This record gives sequence, C-alpha cells and structure tokens, in this order.
Amino acid sequence: MGQIRYWTFLVAFLLLCTGAVAGGEVPQVVVTSADEWVVTGSDNGTDVSATVTGANGNPLPEVGVTFSCDAAIGTLSPLTATTGPDGTATAIFTPGTASGVAEITATVAYDNEGTPAEVSGSYEQKIDHAPPYRLRSLDYESRVSVDTTTGIVFSLEDEYGNLVDARRGAESFRFSVGSPDGTAGFFDGSGYSDDVVLPVGADGFVRAELKAACTAGENVVYIDLPDPVADLYLTFYGIGDGAPSSITASVSPGGTPPYCYADGESWFTITYTMKDQYGNPAGNQNVTITSDIGTKVKATSNSEGQAQVTFGPRDMAGLVTITAVSEEDPAVSCTTVVEFVHTAPTDMLLTANPQTMPSYDVNPDPGGAAEVRAKVIDVKGNPVPGETVTFSLGTVDTGSYKMTDTPGLLETVATTDENGYATVCFRPGGFTTDRDDPDYSSAATGNGVVTAQWGEVTREIALKWVNFPYLSVSTRVDPESGQVAVNETIDVHLDLKGDGWALQPEPIDVVLVIDKSGSMQWEDSSGQVRLVSAKNAASSFIDAMDSRRDRVGLVSFSSSTTIEKGLTDDFSDVKYRLNHLDARGATQLRRGIYEAVRLLQEQGRDDAVKAVIVMTDGDWNYDGSPLAHGTGWKDPYNVAYRFSGNELEANDYRYYDGLGGTLEYNERRIYSYWERRWNTYPYWTCSDGEGTNQNMGLFSRDNGIKLYPITFAYSPGQTVTGTMNELASLTGGFYEHAPGGDELAGIYERIAGELKVEAGVDTSVDLSFKNVEVNGASMPGDDVFEYVHADGISTVIESWIENETGRAVVVPRHTEDQTADWQDDQSLHFDVGTVKLGQTWTTSYRLKVKTEGNINVFGPGSTISFNGGADHLELPDTFISARPNSTDPAFGNVYLDVSNLHRVGTGPVTDFLTLGWDLDYNGTGTVTQEVKYSDDDGHSWTPIKTLSPCTAAEVGAQTAILDVRDLPAGRYTFGVLAKCTEKKEDWVDLGDAGIAIGNGDATKIRLE
Repeated sequence: MGQIRYWTFLVAFLLLCTGAVAGGEVPQVVVTSADEWVVTGSDNGTDVSATVTGANGNPLPEVGVTFSCDAAIGTLSPLTATTGPDGTATAIFTPGTASGVAEITATVAYDNEGTPAEVSGSYEQKIDHAPPYRLRSLDYESRVSVDTTTGIVFSLEDEYGNLVDARRGAESFRFSVGSPDGTAGFFDGSGYSDDVVLPVGADGFVRAELKAACTAGENVVYIDLPDPVADLYLTFYGIGDGAPSSITASVSPGGTPPYCYADGESWFTITYTMKDQYGNPAGNQNVTITSDIGTKVKATSNSEGQAQVTFGPRDMAGLVTITAVSEEDPAVSCTTVVEFVHTAPTDMLLTANPQTMPSYDVNPDPGGAAEVRAKVIDVKGNPVPGETVTFSLGTVDTGSYKMTDTPGLLETVATTDENGYATVCFRPGGFTTDRDDPDYSSAATGNGVVTAQWGEVTREIALKWVNFPYLSVSTRVDPESGQVAVNETIDVHLDLKGDGWALQPEPIDVVLVIDKSGSMQWEDSSGQVRLVSAKNAASSFIDAMDSRRDRVGLVSFSSSTTIEKGLTDDFSDVKYRLNHLDARGATQLRRGIYEAVRLLQEQGRDDAVKAVIVMTDGDWNYDGSPLAHGTGWKDPYNVAYRFSGNELEANDYRYYDGLGGTLEYNERRIYSYWERRWNTYPYWTCSDGEGTNQNMGLFSRDNGIKLYPITFAYSPGQTVTGTMNELASLTGGFYEHAPGGDELAGIYERIAGELKVEAGVDTSVDLSFKNVEVNGASMPGDDVFEYVHADGISTVIESWIENETGRAVVVPRHTEDQTADWQDDQSLHFDVGTVKLGQTWTTSYRLKVKTEGNINVFGPGSTISFNGGADHLELPDTFISARPNSTDPAFGNVYLDVSNLHRVGTGPVTDFLTLGWDLDYNGTGTVTQEVKYSDDDGHSWTPIKTLSPCTAAEVGAQTAILDVRDLPAGRYTFGVLAKCTEKKEDWVDLGDAGIAIGNGDATKIRLE
C-alpha cells in the first residue's frame, strides 16, 4: 500500500515540473533537423525540433521535451525545452570531430491513466567529413607490361582522420599521364584518355585504370588533389615483357654464313634479340634453341630482350642449322645456319665405284660405267671443298682379247665438292661381240690404272672391265661425306645387279594364230568389234618383243588357213599384215595350230624359246578336234566324211600325213550320173591318233613349242575349255578366256612376260672383317668395327626385278639380326640365291666405328661368289675417315645469380651502411653490379653505388659500403642489379625487411 502511494506521488511531481501531458492521452513526437547534413568539426550547429501532438493531431503546448545524443559524435543545447503554441520544442545540435550519423532522441513524459509513461521520437543527423586534409592510402604497382592495364587506388582523410567518402557528394580528381609515345591513358567509361576526372567511390576509394603506353619507358601520372593535400606524381615503368613477335640473331664470328674452324676449340656466340609487336625489347621471354645435329638449350631474354648462347666447339666440318623458337608463341622463330670449316687440306683418298665393271659391249652407257672419286681431307679428316684434282689413265692391258672400244676418262680435271670429292667418269673398253670372230671370248678382261694428283699428293687405283656373264657390284656408305667420329655408326649399302650377258633372255620365235572367221565381225563385251580387239592385243604383244633377238610369224584361219608371214624380225611388216585381216568363213582351228607348228619346225632357231599363241572366238567347226579325239579322216575325195563348217565336231578330225597314227583302208562306191556307172573311192580312218602327233598338243610338245590357247568374246562349253586346257598342259603354256578386248590384251601381255625366259646364277656374299685396312695397315676387324642390329635399318635385305613390264618384288624388304653371325667370325654371310637379268639384290647394315683413321670398309677376305663358286667379284675400295671420339658441339648458356642480400653489422645507421650478398657467374666476360635504394616500398629505385666489373674468378661473397649521410631520415629498402657481358641479368632485394636510416622514425605514407 505504501509502495503505491510512492509512485503516485512521483508521477504527479514530474507532471507538475515538466509540463507533462495529462488525462491519459498518448502524445506523438516527431523530430526534424533544419539541415540534412552537417560537417564534422564545424562550430555552426543546426536546429533540431521536436513536435508533440495529441491523438487527434492537435499540437500540445507547454509540454516538456528532453533531447539526447551520443556525446562522442556531437552535443545538444539545451537538453530540455518546452513546446510552444505550435507544439514544437527546439535545441541546437553541434557536431564533433567524427563523421557518420548522430541519432538524436526527443522524449516526452505523460500520464497513462495514472501511471507515469514516456514516448520518444528520433532523427538520424548525417555528419559529413571535413575537407580533404591528407592522403590516407595509396596502392599501385609501378612495373607494368606495355599496352596492358594496371590500377591506381587511393583514399584521403580530413584533419580529424575521417575517410573522405561520397556519402554526401563525390569529390572528383583530375588524372593526367605522359608517356613515351602518347598512347597511355585512363579508362573513362568508354575509352582511354590521357586526361580524365574521376570521382571518389561510395567506399571512400578513388580508383583509376591506367593503360600503359605501347612503347617501353616511363609513364608519369599526375593526380591533382585539393589543398592542402600534396598532388601525386607517380611513375609507372612500362616493361617490354610481352610475347615476342620477332626474333633476330647476331652471330660472332660472322660471315655468309658465319663460320669458325672445326678445330675442336673454336665456337660461335649467338645473340638473340626478341621484340614485341610494337618493337619493344621482349624481356623475360623463354626460347628453345635446337640444332639439326640434336643438341638443345633453353635461354631467357634480359630486360633488353636479348639472350645469348654459345655453340661449339666441333672438330667436324659442315653446316649446322640452329633454330630458336619462342615458348610463348611457337610461331615466332629464327633460323640461323653456321658453318664449321676445315683447316688446311693435308691428304687425298682415291676410290672407284665399281672397280670391276661390265665392258662397254655389255653395257654401252655413254655416260660411263664407273665413278672415280678423289677425296681431299684436312688433318681432322674433314672434307675440303674447292680443291682441283687432275686425273689420268695409264697403260691399258687387255691381253689377247680383241677390243673394239677404247676405254677412257670422260673428264680429266675436277674440283672437290662440299663433301670433299672430285669426281670423274670412267668409260670401260669394249670387246667384240661377234661369236664367229676367232678373237671372241666370253671371258674377255681389260685392266687400267687411273692416277689422281692433287698438289704433291698422288694416288692410283686399278680398274677392271670384263664382258662378264653374270653380276656387277656397287657400294656406298652413309654419311655420304664418309666422315664420322669414333663410337659413331656408318650404314654400308651393297647392291648386286644381274646385268651380264649370260643373264640376257633367250631369243623368242613365236607365231600368232588369229581367228578371222565370220563371227569375228561381231562385238565383244566392251562393244568393240572382235577382230579389232584381237588386232590391238596382238599388236601390243609384238611391241613387247625385241627385234634385236626375237622373231614373230603370223597365221590366220577361217574356212582355210593362211601363213600370212613367216618368222621375221620385221615387226612392222607383221603388224601391217595383221591389220589387213578380214573376218569371214568357218573356224579351222586345228589347221591353224598345225601350220604354226610346221612354221616353227622349219624356221625356228635351236636356241630360241618357241611358242604358238592361238586365239579363237568360237567353237571349231572345220578340220575337227585339235587333240585328234575320236576318228581321224584321210579322205582325199571327200566321200566318207564332210566337216560341217558351222557346228562343233568333238569326235572327228582331219588326219595329217607324217604325224603318226594307224590308218585303216576303206572304200566307198558312189554312182556317177555323169558317167552312168559306179565308181569306187578309197579313204582311210585313224582310231589311235590322240596318242600321236595328230594331237596338236603332242605335236607341239615334241617340237619344243609351247601352246597358249585363248578363247575370246563368247562362252565356250566344257568340250572346248577342256581341250584348250589339255593343249596348254601338254606343252607348258596356259589357257585363258577373255570376255573383252581389255582382258585379251592383258593375256597377251602376260604371255609376253612368260616367254622372256631368263637365265639365273646362284650367288652368295661373304663380307669378312677379320682384318681391316686402317691408314694402309692391317688391323684386327674386331678393333675397328662392331656390328649393330637395328630394326628397319640393320641388316635390311630386299630384291626386285625391274624391266619394261614394271617392277616385281623378289624378296620383300625385311630386317635380319646378324649379331650371332658377326660374333662368330667377324663376318656377315648372305645366301643371295638365284639372280636373274634386271634383278637387283641389295643389303644395308650398320657398323659402329671403334678406331680413328682412314678405313677401307671391306676387308680383303670379302668375296662375292656365283656360278657354284667358279666365279668371283671383287668389292671396290670404300673409305671412311674416322676422327677421334668427340661430342657434338654443345650450346653454352651462361649462369648468373645474385642472392642472400643482407645488412652487415648492427645498430643505428646514420652515416654508412654495409650490405653483403652472394654472386655466382660462369661466363667468360665480366659482371657489373649496381646497388639501388627505394624509399617508397620498391615502387621506384635510385642507384646509390656501382661496383667495379668482376670476372668469374671473383664470384662469391660481395660487399658494398654505402654513404647514406645525404639520405633523409626514414626507412629504406635496398636491392642489387647484376648484368654480365653475355646478356644475362639478375636482381635481389631486401623485400619487406627495410633498414632505418637516421632516426628511422620519420612519418611516411605506406604505399601498398
């Protein structure tokens, strides 16, 4: 009860003292300010009003109002006030030194049905920063790639430390930039301009996007800031470190092409200069540099866009192609050719390939049959070009053999080429080919000695030419220059060719038997007249013959058989008669074969291949079965049997005298109405002719003649095809059917190839390396060479025949491993087999060279034997020059490194500062080192000391004593830039570990 009395008294007292609202009415309080914004630190306040109204919206006068706010952000005066007639009470708000928002509250007390209560209203007074007074922050990167963008971000604050933001209004600042080519600019929302005005952002930061100029160099930025803030001058270093668009090379020593001696000591220095699309040096760019002899290196360009490497030394003369390719853009490259040149020439080697060759009568090649090659070399074995060599042929010895063509050199003077070879052609002598000449010999041999002279050096080589019956041999070595290093490999190639006279095809005597019956006027499957197709095919066959040794005859048949042309080498006359054949009549096939065989009996040569090619387009219907099947008729009066002339007669045939078979006498009486009497006519039959020469297959076989029957353009029955196959089988020929002209021509072509019967000779090759000639002396072959097996390379063997009919594979290309063969006796054995005319057998194998010197590749025990070992061929001298073991010229890439920069000593630094670091360098030039300092956290660097150049012998720990007495007190960072004469550079700095100079406490703006 006492508690209630207390609160009743208190509320009543407050209402009395403040002019509170009575009667239980809840008032409304609205707070407003005369100014939306005030400025921090300003002495001029703003009026804040609180309007109190009743529930019906009427102003309530004489009501007490209490004002309050956070004292840290501003003050109110007075704190209490009474509303006037308009219900409004007023106080003055004065801001402090902090920007932001001040929440001002007005409170009114009232009687809530006897209970004291309060109601409040509030207002957020906005307080803006004072004018900009100083720079608060600055963030930028001073190094930027040309033609790329970078950001500048800074903020300002007023004198009270408030951020200058854009809540009330955005201050704007002018930016301008100067650059080497005027292309630098700031982004203004649509493009880049060198002069823009940019506002502060809502977060209080000013942001600018700077695009550096296209040309490397300094981009100087000016930012106009309001007083008293100092304007900003910022330097951006445009760096040419973009992808190169070009690479050029400078080579020392120079020349066209650049050259140095292949003496094992000299080398090239190659300086590559990389530039971007604007012509700026492209720094810090990687290039891969390779040579076409397999060496490789990577290099990085310095700030001037240059990278330098060395290449060499080498003791092998020759051109080397060096290519530098940008890793950033592989399409950008630079190719340079350099040459290692020989030293003074000192020696000459002489070879001939082949040394033994066919005589001119066997191979009448006007260009010569052998190459005589003199190789001039220097002391390292390198080939020497541009040297003049004179050749001469000495006395020729042909013994008692009759020589019809004199041997000789086609040239007598030659100049060495890039491989050191001076080459002339030798044409061998020729021997009589008249076998009736008493001086003729099938083993005629000629010998001669060719002399080569270069300066005071003279070399000789013996050459031999024979009208040999079988093979010739040639050799070559890769590399073509014949120059290798010890432990390198050579590939030896050996070719055998079947080009001797004994391998020439035997002469051919062939008779073409052509059907010219009436059906030959019809068309074949190709739409061509049959006889026209036959003429074309036969004519092509004639063209495949060789008139120098072959002969052709022509027989035609229809109702009768005609010998159009006997065996002749006048092929044009045969073709003339062939082209004048006409189609008519029946099909007298048996007689056509008979006359062709008789022609070969009478005119064929004993040493010739004899054949009859008989072509028909229908069933025989006159003279009956070619096999003499059934009954043979000898009927001189045609009284017993008449051949139809239009239907196949499989079981009857006309009997020919002189070919065997038993005749049985018969008679037939026939009444003669003319004579009015009976006459008796004799005739004979034969029932066993098929087993005699009445059978045209046996008749041909017994005369050494092959039959090649061809049916053409119709569909023969079983009787005909069986007969044709039997004729071919009995004689060693073959039977084919040709639906059309193209097929017919193909059959004739096949027959032409088969008739060219060629002799062959069994051949073996034994290449012995038990002893090998090195510098004119014999050495064990195992100390000179080592066989190397490599799939697809060693040992590769293949053989083929190539003539006018094309190329035919005899032995497919394949690889054999002859390691065991070599290890057995340091020899390589080859069973070549039978070699025929036009056939080439070739092998290539790889040898590792184990000693230096001038080496004859084939040992004296190497032989090629054939004809059951009765004949041999000598392998030509084939030299290589092996130099001492050496490595390929390497790329040299200088190493430069500075590291571990640190202060030497402790304590305050006021006068002198000692710095230490480590230097590593392996070049042949010198290194220049420059010490720099920065007072803006590494955005810009100023040189303070340059050290004297040092060599690779002076690398290691480095020190520098710096005079810092003129530097303003503050905190500094230091760095060292090292550059060497080989276009390398490196940099090291202290990073964030700055050093205080002077008192070390001078106030500085932190640059991020």
